[in-house]
Amino acid sequence: MKHSKSGETLVEALVTLLVFGILMALITAVISPASKIYVRMQKLQYAQTILDNTLEELRGLALEASGNGYVKIYETCDPETDLTVPAKGTGRDRGRALEFVNTQGYAGLISADGCPETDLYLGTSVAGTIGEGDILPGRLFTRYYVRSASSSSYDYQTAEGQKLARAADESFTDGYYMETYLELEFSYPETPDSTKTETDGTVVSYYSYLCADLRLYSDPERTKLLVQDSAMLDFRSPIRRFDGLTASQKGI
Repeated sequence: MKHSKSGETLVEALVTLLVFGILMALITAVISPASKIYVRMQKLQYAQTILDNTLEELRGLALEASGNGYVKIYETCDPETDLTVPAKGTGRDRGRALEFVNTQGYAGLISADGCPETDLYLGTSVAGTIGEGDILPGRLFTRYYVRSASSSSYDYQTAEGQKLARAADESFTDGYYMETYLELEFSYPETPDSTKTETDGTVVSYYSYLCADLRLYSDPERTKLLVQDSAMLDFRSPIRRFDGLTASQKGI
C-alpha cells in the first residue's frame, strides 16, 4: 500500500528561502540606487526653486535703485576677512556685495556673506542689535544707511569700530533655505550703456543692468555645489558706476 505525502521537506523549505533571499537581494540592489537618485533629484528641484525665488528677490531689489544715485560692487563683505569693508572699500569690476541708492535715498548694501555684530539706530539711539552669528553666511541680507546730503556718504561704523546701520532686511527666514547656502557674485557688463566725461576729465560709465551669478551649496563652507544660475538685474533707468569711498567710520 502506498502512502501519500503532503507539505514540504526541510530541504525544499531551505531552497525556497534561499531563492526568496536572492530575489530580495536583487530587488534591493535595484531599488536602493533608484531611491537615492530620487532623493537627490528632489533635493536639486528644491534647490532650483530656492535659487529662482532668490533671483526674483534680487531683481526686485535692483528695481528699487534710483537713477539719481550710483551702483558700486565690493569684492566682499565677509566680516571674517576684512572688518573695514566697506568703510575703506573701493569699487571693483566684480564681487560678492552690491551697493546702490534706492528711491527713498537710502544706501542699500546687499550680500550673502553674513553680518558682524551691528547696532541698528533710530535717530541717535540704538533701537536694536544684530548679534554676532544672527545672520550666517549663505543668506541673502540687506543693510540700509542714511546718506549725508553734504557728503553723499553714510556712516558704516563708529570711530571705535562698532558696525551700525539704519535698517536691515533678511529676505527669507533660515528655514526657507532647507540647509542650503547661497553665494552671490555681481559684475558689470563688458560695455556700458553710455559714458560721460566730467569737467575734471573723469569718464563716468552708466549701466542699465548688472550681471548676477547665484550658486547654492549643500554645506556651510560653500564648497559642495548643488545648482547655479546667471541672470541680468535690470534697473529702471541707467545708473552711474561709482568706485570711490561711499562709507565712513565715525559716530552718529
